[in-house]
Amino acid sequence: MRLSKLPRDGRFGIGSWFNKLLGNSLGTELGVSLGLAALLLSASANSTNNASAATPEQWLMEMGSNASRLNYSGSLVYTEGRRMQSMRIYHSVKNGVRRERLVHLSGEPREVIRRGDTVLCIDKVNGEVELKSASGVSAVAGSGDFTSHYAARFAALSEPYQVIFAGQGRVAGRDVILIDLLPKDQYRHGFKLALDNESKLLLRSLMVDEAGQVLERFEYTQIGIGQDIADEDLEPQLKVAGKPRPASAAGETAQRQPLAWKVGWVPPAFMQSQPVASAGGGDIDPGAQMFSDGLTAFSVFVDEQSAMGQHTEQRGATTAHTIVANDALGRFSVTVVGEIPRRAAKRIAASVSRQP
Repeated sequence: MRLSKLPRDGRFGIGSWFNKLLGNSLGTELGVSLGLAALLLSASANSTNNASAATPEQWLMEMGSNASRLNYSGSLVYTEGRRMQSMRIYHSVKNGVRRERLVHLSGEPREVIRRGDTVLCIDKVNGEVELKSASGVSAVAGSGDFTSHYAARFAALSEPYQVIFAGQGRVAGRDVILIDLLPKDQYRHGFKLALDNESKLLLRSLMVDEAGQVLERFEYTQIGIGQDIADEDLEPQLKVAGKPRPASAAGETAQRQPLAWKVGWVPPAFMQSQPVASAGGGDIDPGAQMFSDGLTAFSVFVDEQSAMGQHTEQRGATTAHTIVANDALGRFSVTVVGEIPRRAAKRIAASVSRQP
């Protein structure tokens, strides 16, 4: 099954099932903006004395736990495979309310605006789509709310990852401490992080495969930390017709519906996360499930109508693997899409069966 043949997302009309993920996970459409914005929103830090963070785990905890204390703005690049995007970000805290604006500088014009727990996604095709509450953000951005729970997620990383210091370097003209997250099994990718030496802001993140090849990168090319952010820099500049419309709220009711399919095996430390909307928008797809280990995620889609055959394809860090199976009730296809190695996607797909 070719990635281009995967269904389009009816809520945003922005491409393949890659955009139902994470960010995951993080392609070139709006799903990329949301996943990356969620990561960046969580990566603020304060100027705590470096001596207070003696271990890499403590560095990561401080990176995430101080997300509400710092103003900053900067330019960054995001790459996945051969695709690259440049962006501009503004982050400010005023009267205890976090505000942020993420602007796409390349490709189709897009902006992501955050005001507290409300996120506004703007592009010229879909207009303005409004998401309210942290759970609303997580349902689109990927595997849960990185903004509120990033620190807690890193605290649990000792199970699937070994966290080590990897030296020092420079990013965007600033001294950084390098931290590697080494996977403890063959079912997930590793990470190479660069944290600002003074503020502990995350300035670079590389997702790498087992051979050390970079699959996905985000990196600041310029950043200013601690300065005042003008109000106009936090307001959307992209003009579109119509008023903001809310994203589908079907997830809240669909969570109470029993899932029609069982995923029999997932890699260690992956837990079931937010439900996934159907390809046509509206209701949650009973044959779709999402799982995350806190840093990466994958989704499982089951289609009883599909005539597609078995296929595996990869775009940067994201793998899409489809199999066709039969049971007593008929033929169905299983597609696994996520930032996981192919061997993991294949084993997950083979474990899916109909609920009794």
